[in-house]
Amino acid sequence: SCYPQVQYTINTLEISKLPGYENFNFGLGDKTFVEDGEFFGYDSNGFPIKEEIIISEKSENLDDPTKSVNKV
Repeated sequence: SCYPQVQYTINTLEISKLPGYENFNFGLGDKTFVEDGEFFGYDSNGFPIKEEIIISEKSENLDDPTKSVNKV
């Protein structure tokens, strides 16, 4: 029970360099939230369930930030 049962990979876009988004710079071990109705399901009101996640691995593509990947 000490090892994660599920690994979830998120393709991300690096927005922390844009004005107004400086606080969106995530590092290893950081906690944040993700909403994904297809993976986590929907609540009784039809909204995607919001789950807390921990960033466990980062792969940054400096040439094309749209290809950066975070594993949680």
